[in-house]
Amino acid sequence: MKKITLLLLISSGFMMAQTKPVVTKFGEIVNINPYVNNGLTATNGYIQLGGSLTQPSVLTTTSAFTLAILGLQDGSSSDNILVNDPTTGVLKKTTTASLIANAWRITGNAGISATTNFLGTTDANPIVFKTNGVERMRMLSTGFIGIGTATPTTALEVTAAADPLKLNGLQTGNTATDKIILADNTGVLKTTITPDALIAPTWKITGNSGTTAGTNFLGTLDNKDLVFKTNSAERIRVTGANGFTGIGLATNPAYGSTPKYMLDVVDDVHITSSRVNWTSSRLIFENQQVDSGGQGMGMYLLDGQPNGSRRQWYFGMGGNGRYFGTAGFDNFVLKSQLFNNFDSSGAAINQGQIHLFVDAKNNRIGMGTINPSAALEVSNNSATINPLKLNGLQAGGTSDNIVVADNTGVIKTIARSAAGDNLGNHTATMNLNMNNNDINNAKTIYLKSDLQFADKTTSNLNTITLNKNNGVFNITNSNGTTPLSIDETTSKTTITAAQITKGTDGTGVAADQVATALDASGNVIWKSLNQIKGAMVPQFILRSTGTSAYNSDVYSDVPGLSNYDYIPTASGTLILDASLYSIITGGTYAGPGPIMAKTWMVLYINGVSPGGNNSPFAIATNIAPGNPTDYANGGKEWATSSKIYVVIPVSKGTKYTISIRARTVERLKGATTFGTYAGTYNNSGYAVASSLVGTLVIN
Repeated sequence: MKKITLLLLISSGFMMAQTKPVVTKFGEIVNINPYVNNGLTATNGYIQLGGSLTQPSVLTTTSAFTLAILGLQDGSSSDNILVNDPTTGVLKKTTTASLIANAWRITGNAGISATTNFLGTTDANPIVFKTNGVERMRMLSTGFIGIGTATPTTALEVTAAADPLKLNGLQTGNTATDKIILADNTGVLKTTITPDALIAPTWKITGNSGTTAGTNFLGTLDNKDLVFKTNSAERIRVTGANGFTGIGLATNPAYGSTPKYMLDVVDDVHITSSRVNWTSSRLIFENQQVDSGGQGMGMYLLDGQPNGSRRQWYFGMGGNGRYFGTAGFDNFVLKSQLFNNFDSSGAAINQGQIHLFVDAKNNRIGMGTINPSAALEVSNNSATINPLKLNGLQAGGTSDNIVVADNTGVIKTIARSAAGDNLGNHTATMNLNMNNNDINNAKTIYLKSDLQFADKTTSNLNTITLNKNNGVFNITNSNGTTPLSIDETTSKTTITAAQITKGTDGTGVAADQVATALDASGNVIWKSLNQIKGAMVPQFILRSTGTSAYNSDVYSDVPGLSNYDYIPTASGTLILDASLYSIITGGTYAGPGPIMAKTWMVLYINGVSPGGNNSPFAIATNIAPGNPTDYANGGKEWATSSKIYVVIPVSKGTKYTISIRARTVERLKGATTFGTYAGTYNNSGYAVASSLVGTLVIN
């Protein structure tokens, strides 16, 4: 075997190939001309990198021998990236965009799918969020999120040394339906009842409903006073020990802040009432003690005196048996005495001077006595003071009775005349002057002449006279006019100037209103005509101002009768009555056959015909009388009238756009085809318009 030795010189990153004859040991001369391929090239005797790869090339390195490429240029984001196949070790290239296609970019991503793309893990490891190298938030594999803690135990757990949670922009809640959020002793947020339900056991400042007397109350459960304040000042105090109530005590420190009586009031007490039906305000005192050991029950009034003492006035039942008198327990006394200290004992009641005694048992009143023997008895134990004095007595007449007193002091009268003078047993011979006195309980007053009413204002001297003359009852003024009269024969009432300023509902009249019955009892109220049920109120009258499109197969508006906006002032039924003219216009006509055409006219409400396929419409058939040659000279118009009548419900305040539209249905045939239009036509030089009338029938 021949042995060939190949010498390769490697220098500066390339190999130099020597092409020389070589003499073997056997004496043979061999010319060496090396052949290069698979990534190598031979240039001028040198072998260099840069040739085409014609077969797989594998470069195996160990940890001690690595591959390094120096002098690489700077790349850009558009350059490809060199990658290595982990199985074969083959070097490959890929784009930067494809390499980071599945990455979340710090400038955001586009074109992601919420069902397939997500930020998270596919194993049981948590996600950790950090800033400045410090963990701030962690999401466990269970889905629990912790802020400030790495071991959250709830869906969201926030931990901080102070103020861990702040919410801005919260909406205003609903106290009736929204619930209150609370935190338990571990910090877990929970919801509880609504604010209204939470304060249900309390007294609301707007009042409570559904309470039970005896179960619900305003007060205390212990021996503490209940205090009521306004403007931070005490106004009412109810003691816990005995239930005494004090009003205004805090305004008089000298009196003390604790009430001494069941109701203790400092300062004035005013009682008033707006009650009607012959009732007024009442102050009621009641003693339900039924035995005879009571000292009486009533009302005490104290009044300071110049000498430092106080005058005590007592109203009520005289007690302790001393002041029972003829009435027993059924008595009422008014007495007074000087008394330094207020005392409700029997000794206080049994002292002082009795001014008035009422015997409720026998219906008697005593003044100066507790044993009246007459309906009114006035007594005085002093011989120097007369018991009775009447001032202001009027001067009497010769027909007056005489007042006398019998030997017991009873007042009586003696008649001057045996016939008496009670007005009912004789005929008066002079005018009766009542001098501002009343006539009560009159059964029938028969007048033969006038009854005059004077004015309460003395400066007004005018009078109103009532009389009946020749079967007619009259009310007459001082100036002689009779504003009202009633004829007894016809039962008719004549009013010269009627005026009703207000209806029975208390509402005054306004211009253009009418009076209408409120009910079957004849009560009258004022209303506008469009508020009266069943009233028919004209709403509008429209007239055409031109014609629809001539000789048209499609619908077109009739000017003046289209696009009218109507807003009813009351709900009801709108009656639309359209009187329409269809016209054959003049033109040139030739050929056999009648001169006739048809027009189809339709009414629309808000762009829709209310009848649907059965729309409110009119078909007008125009026939021109005379010879067809009438059209030869042009200018003629042959009109026929048609009507559309529509009834629709309408609502107050709703807008309805009303239109009349028309088209030619059948055209005239001849040398020239022509048809019709709808709207205004000329008749002997006068313009005759189509019309649309709207009338509202109020519900």
